[in-house]
Amino acid sequence: MAWDISGNAKTVVRAGYGIFFGQAFYPGWGGGMSLDGFNLHQTFGTSPNGASTNPAFYLDNGVPVPAQLPPFINPAFDNGQSPSQANGNGSAYRPLDGNRRPYSQQWNLTIERQLPQGIALSAAYVGNKGSRLTSSLNPVNVLDPFATNIQALEAPVTPINAGCATTATPPSSINCNYVPELNAKFTPGGATTLFGVSVPYAGWAQELTNAGVCAPTVAQALLPFPQYCGPLQGLNESHGNSIYHSFQLKIEKRYSKGLYMLVAYTNSKLISDASDNTQQLGGSWNATQGVISPYEQRRARTVSSDDVPQILSAAFVYDLPFGKGQRYADRGGAVNALVGGWQLSPLIHLQSGTPMWFRSTSCQVVPQFRQNCLVGLVPGVNPFLQDINGYDPGKGALLNSAAFQPLGSFCVAGTAPGCTGAYGFTGDGPRIANIRGPHGKNVDISLTKNTRIGERGNFQLRFAFFNAFNQHYFYPAANVNNQGSSFAFVNDIAAGGSNGFGTWTGGVSSPRTIQIGARVEF
Repeated sequence: MAWDISGNAKTVVRAGYGIFFGQAFYPGWGGGMSLDGFNLHQTFGTSPNGASTNPAFYLDNGVPVPAQLPPFINPAFDNGQSPSQANGNGSAYRPLDGNRRPYSQQWNLTIERQLPQGIALSAAYVGNKGSRLTSSLNPVNVLDPFATNIQALEAPVTPINAGCATTATPPSSINCNYVPELNAKFTPGGATTLFGVSVPYAGWAQELTNAGVCAPTVAQALLPFPQYCGPLQGLNESHGNSIYHSFQLKIEKRYSKGLYMLVAYTNSKLISDASDNTQQLGGSWNATQGVISPYEQRRARTVSSDDVPQILSAAFVYDLPFGKGQRYADRGGAVNALVGGWQLSPLIHLQSGTPMWFRSTSCQVVPQFRQNCLVGLVPGVNPFLQDINGYDPGKGALLNSAAFQPLGSFCVAGTAPGCTGAYGFTGDGPRIANIRGPHGKNVDISLTKNTRIGERGNFQLRFAFFNAFNQHYFYPAANVNNQGSSFAFVNDIAAGGSNGFGTWTGGVSSPRTIQIGARVEF
């Protein structure tokens, strides 16, 4: 919709709404076409016999099939991937509602105003809601860490020696290991019931022990699919959502008297509970759900890792006033060929930093909970030891460890010096925190020389300077357009030594790059 409210086309109100569908996505190189279920691959070999060769088999005896053939029911059978293969994740599981086409609803309300001197002003509210986004929110092989029957099994198998809890430095002779009933192991040929939990089927403990991927624990026995060690995360899962709101302001000066100008400012917020990169899904720390139980999805809904709340961009095109017909050196011939036809085009980009996120690799959680430790912030404490935009690696770490939940809160009190937490604690932090890395600043400059050749030809020589002033910022060059996905500081509170929490990883933005090109136009 467009409405000329001024009657002279100088003030226009525009509004729009649309639904846009994305493409179907197939994960992995197999394109979603792997063969699951019963799939027998059998090879046959020959052997030398003097000058001849013994046949692998005789057809009149039938093709030998060493494997058991359907129909049969065997929960330990290879349904695409057994516990002994890869990570024991099991069959390539695809939800019935998987791979639904993702879509976004987009809307805007814009007011445009024509100003004197060929200047146009535009102010807009722009929104976007993403639905059915590729996600890793709901694996099916998972335990509910908040269920009463599960929490009852978090008691220690053997009470911790009292000496562990009564001294800050337990003697080395005292066993302070905390082994909850959930982590107690079944042994092949041993008891078939532990703490009221029975083995899922005969031979299960032996099967997992032989595979060596995961232990036959009480927690594993309680899973919906105990023969698989992995979470059975659905491929093509499309349960993610996002919401984006923004205010956008644009000022444009149309090309006249050798000058063009475009200045744009955006103030926005992007919130999502889905993967921030379709190809990453839940595998890494910045991705969405590899670290968050499906039973605590409220922690998954955070600002997106590529959320940039403020962006200011300015682009200019200026014909330098030299050469024939210009203000200076208004001559033809060699003078015009040398100084005429030059055009300067700077591009300036300023933006807020993208969010950080914090984890702990030292964390006592049950693997079957599909959790990891999301470190929270301590209210009222500055998380930075230095100015994020003036960081000096020679002065030490950037991040203040006192502003984050201490490492000791992620281990059971009394089990080791400094441990103050309870079993199963996974931190109070969200998937992605709302504190940000360094601002982004970049200036690109293009210098172009046009030389006319006769009436219809032109020779163009162009010099492009990317990061023209060779400025450097603390985010890796490979992720300069999405520094939130790999900011250049250690975010693991369990990291120690010279590469401890908050120290610089060595990542830095790209240096200045110069490109020179020429072409003939006719």
